[in-house]
Amino acid sequence: MARAKHLMRPTLAPWALVVLLAWFITGATGALAQGAGEVVVIPAIVGDAVEANPLVQRSAAIRKNAGPNVRSTTATAQSVARKGSVPPRQLLPEELERWFSHQEKARRYLTLSNYTRAAVSLQAVQDISKDAIEALNREASRARKVLDTCLYLVRSLWETGQTERAEEQARACRQLVPSIDPTLGLHTPDVRGVLQRVDEGRRKEAAVRLKVESPTSGCLVRLNGLHLGETPFSMGELVPGEYRVQVECEENRPGRVHRVNLERDETVYIDPTLDTALGLEPEVHLAYVSEQVMAGHTDNHGKWLARMLGVQTVLLVEADRVVRVDRETGVVGELEAQDDEDARMAAVTLLAYEVAEPETASRRGAALRDDGRTRRVFGGVQAAVGVAGVVTGAGLYAWRVKLGNRFQATEPGTPEFAEARDAWEDARLGVLVAAPLGSVLASSGFAFAYRPRASVPWWAWTAGGIGAGLLGFGIASMAIADRCPADVVTTPACVPGQQDMDRGVLLLSMGVPMVFMPAWSLGRRRDVRVSANGAGLSVKGTF
Repeated sequence: MARAKHLMRPTLAPWALVVLLAWFITGATGALAQGAGEVVVIPAIVGDAVEANPLVQRSAAIRKNAGPNVRSTTATAQSVARKGSVPPRQLLPEELERWFSHQEKARRYLTLSNYTRAAVSLQAVQDISKDAIEALNREASRARKVLDTCLYLVRSLWETGQTERAEEQARACRQLVPSIDPTLGLHTPDVRGVLQRVDEGRRKEAAVRLKVESPTSGCLVRLNGLHLGETPFSMGELVPGEYRVQVECEENRPGRVHRVNLERDETVYIDPTLDTALGLEPEVHLAYVSEQVMAGHTDNHGKWLARMLGVQTVLLVEADRVVRVDRETGVVGELEAQDDEDARMAAVTLLAYEVAEPETASRRGAALRDDGRTRRVFGGVQAAVGVAGVVTGAGLYAWRVKLGNRFQATEPGTPEFAEARDAWEDARLGVLVAAPLGSVLASSGFAFAYRPRASVPWWAWTAGGIGAGLLGFGIASMAIADRCPADVVTTPACVPGQQDMDRGVLLLSMGVPMVFMPAWSLGRRRDVRVSANGAGLSVKGTF
């Protein structure tokens, strides 16, 4: 009697299999739901043929599918223009001559108290000074002339009764030339007093601090052209306003100009080698003269670019890989990508990892840098073991069919009858364990081994169609199976029904991994969106 009840309990195995697979799929896809903050995608190119380079198109494909946190090319270009660098201004000889000429005229007009004409000449001088301050201030003697001329404008305003404007102009003069003293004999006591009050005020309260960090220590730091220190650099007591910062690691080679609008304390990250590689047309990109130069700089450039642009993550798109770089941690991971489809899915995979701390990210990056080969090998072995389990289940099913035929052929009441019945009943456990377990292992192994693509491959759809057919036949086989009453002893009449149930379990075990293939492939596509609508689900994407 107990043995008869034992026959009916294993029929729950197929539904347990479905629940187990649902749990696995939910857990596996949920692990990919982590973010990477705001992201910029930057092509890294060898050579100067940028517009025709396929990496520009590849980067566009990544932006389209990598999620809402990816910054657009327009926004990235605006950030570089605002926080990035431009070539230093070069003063033409005629500009310098005009600057000196207006300066002398202004001084002469002030001596004659001709403030109207002095204002015209002083404005012309100031226009040139503001436009080319980094070039004028490179020489200390010329920087002093910049300050002296600016203070002439203070004198003109003061002596015409515009004292408040004179004090504002004095602050602007100190912003242009942060640290040099004026030529005292050229200025009236009133002008010297105004400048002194500005200097005392910025020491006490309304001042900001600028820090300049660079990967290389000991490089010259220029502020509005003035050499004021070396990296790492820090300077306080600065008048709020716009400053032009240069870092120069090579002698006699002016650094690119970074415009910094200081309204509060700020840290600026400048890498001179990044300045050289950074380009803006047709979109923000990194260009290197050779693969060797690129290999030595791209990872570090990604980190400093993230800091400069104020984003968490930079995706560098190279010819054969996509690299994720975090602003604090550096390289988080890299995956090989030979074409646009590979690059899109590599980006999705890389962005799925959340960096909690540098040590964790370092370990994760090391795991990712094997280009997924270890994961695919592990998944392939696991899938092979799963397939072997299903095959073993099929073999055990065939063996149990033979045992059932033998059981049906024996005479009730004989010793052979009891022996055949026991052998047939005991063989069922192997079918119900080997096939479903193999199904789970095959499905999970495929999930590990599958290399995501932008679209579901044809063979996955084919396998899914076959699997759906197997599931249908399996469910039908179990639905029409005759069941022995639970309160009777097992008889040969129970054999056909039990064989139908076993066949249903085997067909379900074969069909589930095949249906899982397109389902998993579809779930790993980034441009597929699933949304709830009442009691159903809406799936949108490219199939």
